[in-house]
Amino acid sequence: MTKVKKQTILLAVGGLLAFWPVLASASEAKASVNLPAAQSRLNLERLTLAQEDPQKFLKNSLDNYNSTIRDYTCTFLKQELLKGKLSKEQTIFVKFRETPFSVFMKWIENPSMVDKVLYVKDFNNNKAMIKPAGILGWFVRTHVNRPVDTPDAAKMSRRRLDQFGFGKALGLIIEVNETALKANDLKLRYTGTSHVDGRATYIIERFLPEKSCYPDQHMIVHIDQQWLVPLAIFCYDARNNLLGKYIYKDVKLNVGMPMKEFTAQANGL
Repeated sequence: MTKVKKQTILLAVGGLLAFWPVLASASEAKASVNLPAAQSRLNLERLTLAQEDPQKFLKNSLDNYNSTIRDYTCTFLKQELLKGKLSKEQTIFVKFRETPFSVFMKWIENPSMVDKVLYVKDFNNNKAMIKPAGILGWFVRTHVNRPVDTPDAAKMSRRRLDQFGFGKALGLIIEVNETALKANDLKLRYTGTSHVDGRATYIIERFLPEKSCYPDQHMIVHIDQQWLVPLAIFCYDARNNLLGKYIYKDVKLNVGMPMKEFTAQANGL
């Protein structure tokens, strides 16, 4: 190869390398323009569905949850009407894994009778490991084992431990809607947008007649616009008395928790 040809090739390569950042920047700029546009179209599709067919929107949200979310941690705020009395708002740290169904809760504020609880479906004879709160906790060095579906469990909460989580909440809402729809009782509608813990949400409201087969007469659910999970649920009776308030904050999805995170040893039980 002649000296002139070598110089020509080197100049060409140098020119290409010098131009490469421009090409990369142009490609990145195009992607940055297309991504918001695609997200905007998706948001519009979701909004339109929520407005026109809120039940289908909820079903799509559940399908999205089942296909995309494996586990999460969060701070769970809960307040319920139990035995005719409204409880104090409880603050609970939660670790959750979908398969196998696994949930750990640690009460941070206003524990009633429980300090910690761990439940893993089909493990420990399908019983929850419970560390009592308060004075009783001093007498229980580790934990006690209790079934999750006993009448005593129903006195502690409107929902059992094995009914916790985004997926179960969406499933229950959809199931009640279907029952009410068959009875021509369902009034379900989209009522706007809001924010929960700084995240944009769609608001779906449900109205039902006062029948024993329904868990509430007025329900407001906030569905995260990006994740399509219920970040907040408010339930009321026919006289607009609060039956239950459930809010998920500090949510971290798909953190990759192994099964060893859901053992007695890992959680001080």
